[in-house]
Amino acid sequence: MTVMTSAESDRLRRDVYEAWITRGSDLGPSAGRFDNGPIIAELLPLRHELAQLLGFQSYAEYALATRMAKNPKQVTSFLDDLARRCLPAGASGIL
Repeated sequence: MTVMTSAESDRLRRDVYEAWITRGSDLGPSAGRFDNGPIIAELLPLRHELAQLLGFQSYAEYALATRMAKNPKQVTSFLDDLARRCLPAGASGIL
């Protein structure tokens, strides 16, 4: 965060940002070196199977069973509302 907020070099900030957002993927400066894609591809069907075995329609419903949000639609609505409220600040360069 210090580099992103304090570095004077646009290039350095861009490089740090790219390295951070592409970590664990097949993209970016470490492309493929730490790629979690195959693990995720294996994990998703297992999570879905677990949820169904426990009587939920999806892993999202299973994960939300003990949380404040009670269903995936409620989470999506919250995120849509948050994005709508934050967009003006982001577009103006405040964020």
